[in-house]
Amino acid sequence: MNKNMKKILNSLLSSVILSMFSFSTVADENNAHFVAWGDEEGFTKRKGEDLNDKNEALPVLMKKLIDLDKINPIDGILHTGDFVRFDPDETLYTKFLEKFLDRFYPTSGGDQEFFLGRYTRFINAVPHLKMLYVQRASVDGNGLEYYYHTIIKNTHIISLYSPDDYRDPENTQFQKLNFYNNPDNEQFKWLNNLLYNIRDNAKDTRPIIVLSHGPIFNGSKLLVDTFAKYKVNLVLNGDTHVYAHKKYKGVEYYVTGMMGDRYLGGCEYLDDEKNKGFIEKYETCYPLESINRKKDDKFYFAKDHYLDIQISKDKLEVKTVEIKS
Repeated sequence: MNKNMKKILNSLLSSVILSMFSFSTVADENNAHFVAWGDEEGFTKRKGEDLNDKNEALPVLMKKLIDLDKINPIDGILHTGDFVRFDPDETLYTKFLEKFLDRFYPTSGGDQEFFLGRYTRFINAVPHLKMLYVQRASVDGNGLEYYYHTIIKNTHIISLYSPDDYRDPENTQFQKLNFYNNPDNEQFKWLNNLLYNIRDNAKDTRPIIVLSHGPIFNGSKLLVDTFAKYKVNLVLNGDTHVYAHKKYKGVEYYVTGMMGDRYLGGCEYLDDEKNKGFIEKYETCYPLESINRKKDDKFYFAKDHYLDIQISKDKLEVKTVEIKS
């Protein structure tokens, strides 16, 4: 083979390699990888009195995430609330997240996080989260509630602020702040306007993931109708310490929990007669146990889990991954 021919072949090969990398780069822009979980209630166990008594599931989870991140890089960790509830010091959870801290996108929840300012102190210590809240509050003027919107790898992430007391029908002090069934609420108006601008104004068809602590599907017809109207793709919730899934009017609803804390109940917890906003039963639910874990019961990882979320140009897939010892 003469030198000219070698030059031509090398040139062609370089062009092919360049094309492959260019195609890869474009394709990757449409792909995203998230993991989600909720309700571990803190880095320390209930009641969080002993710093040496740690939530046993979290170190196991972190090892899995580090290994997973090497194989399939994680673009964002989505959390459904109650993550610093029993921690006497919020920096314990900051240290637990380590290399994932700048990829952490939580929603709020829990009485202790709400009243004791733990959530607020955590947010103020994490620069990208504080920036998101400040940016949003500067637009709608509501600086007292921690909801936000961001875009990660061509995916809209909307995090709502829904502490337990907002949704307690017996707590009249916060009744007006419950945006689940109040179209005049400031947070709902922000959410509705945001979704309108994404879908109708901008004609933006990128995936939308909504985070809220309390389950939305069985608690808010207003939000369910809104999410269907604007073609939200995925809604992630926590609070009830069970796993549940329902697809309704094109929207995927998941309740994810728990990660090392006690059970609150089985499926009947979601279909409580007291919950007048219930729309339709979830299709699946676990753990099957419907009793609280007793104080001295041996702990097993089998029912603790996270969600692995893969998004490509044409589909969104959610896989449930159990944490086992």
